[in-house]
Amino acid sequence: MIQGTSLEIYLKKIYPALGQKQAVVLHYLQDVGPPRTNEEIRMALHVPINHVTGRVKELRDEGLVVDAGRRKENAR
Repeated sequence: MIQGTSLEIYLKKIYPALGQKQAVVLHYLQDVGPPRTNEEIRMALHVPINHVTGRVKELRDEGLVVDAGRRKENAR
């Protein structure tokens, strides 16, 4: 487990290297806690799904987020 202060320093180095849309998605994922689906991210950020899926893949490729696997959508 990474200490909070270590994570904060790490992210201060990472964020400037991210594109604006990547930073928004990463910031959202850090704030919400449990894993989220692309659809949940899209709904929370009020953006088209293609703004989310591409950014999530880029963040995964950089090792900044991990795929938590498949899960059923929450009942509404």
